[in-house]
Amino acid sequence: MSWITVNEFKEMNDVEIDDNVLQNFINRAEDMFKMKFFMKKQFVYNNKKLEFEFLVDWYLADNNKDWVVDRNDVRIYKTDGEIETPLIINTFKRFLYTPKFQSTLTTESYYPSTKIKMKVDDYTFTDDEKVVFEFYVSPINFTDERHQQFVKQYINLLTQQLILKKFMVGSVEDGITSWSLNGVSVSTSPDIIQTQIEKLNERMRELVEDYGIMLYATF
Repeated sequence: MSWITVNEFKEMNDVEIDDNVLQNFINRAEDMFKMKFFMKKQFVYNNKKLEFEFLVDWYLADNNKDWVVDRNDVRIYKTDGEIETPLIINTFKRFLYTPKFQSTLTTESYYPSTKIKMKVDDYTFTDDEKVVFEFYVSPINFTDERHQQFVKQYINLLTQQLILKKFMVGSVEDGITSWSLNGVSVSTSPDIIQTQIEKLNERMRELVEDYGIMLYATF
């Protein structure tokens, strides 16, 4: 799954690149997006539990990229340190809470919190095992249409940048003999491509500011 499809990218841009190659660029952009805007959370229990409840800062992230925030975005398993056995989630609930006020020496801001409640099917458990619960949080609310637009626009810009960086020298790579992106092509000089890359960087910074998205450093 992808937050932005090949066809959507083509609708946003004047591009001539093989679809499979383009999908690889989108995949890389989405991985980089996660690194920038996601933070991993992990809870470990030394005793058997069937019901879990967590209250965490920020939003539960759409880790599997299907635009739905649900049980499929979390991972729970038992392990003895070597073998991991997934546990089956049979009920899952997510609640958003009023944004909290956060003040530092230089900034003042509000951020939300999320409560997660879930129950798993019964399972066997031994003394040398642990139950591990993993998921990601993000300053992005993937169920909000405005934030969804931010995700699509940011990944669009990041994918463009990756394409330009890959082919900046104008050489033939990976069996690709020609390509073009919004007027930039294999015949464009490296200096012009570098200028376009810098413009994309600036547009991404502006996008984060326009949508009021906080980066992971403020989690």
